[in-house]
Amino acid sequence: MKTLRVMAAAMCFTLGLYSSEYISSLKQDCYFNDDISCVKLGAIYEFEKKDFKKALAYFQKACELKNPIACFTAANLYNSEKLGKKDTKKALKLYEESCFLGFDGGCNMAQKLKKESL
Repeated sequence: MKTLRVMAAAMCFTLGLYSSEYISSLKQDCYFNDDISCVKLGAIYEFEKKDFKKALAYFQKACELKNPIACFTAANLYNSEKLGKKDTKKALKLYEESCFLGFDGGCNMAQKLKKESL
């Protein structure tokens, strides 16, 4: 169910449906450890604002709060060149965390990265 809420949030974001008041509310909720709010902020910073470092910070906080989608998305940032140079070691660690938390996509990507490094 969390995955659907995150996807819906990303879709609303891409349609420009978030006000500055809503973003402020998300920041407050994330500060008080609401993982979904942190993920939504990560999506806003990644896709709308193109501030990948801030996006990563929000995804990592949500990952620390045991959100598997956040771990996976943070791993994707490390596994891309959006942060500069790829960091496959950090990506692998986060994909494995996502897998450990129950997200199959994390398991699949961890396996893929391991095979590529052989």
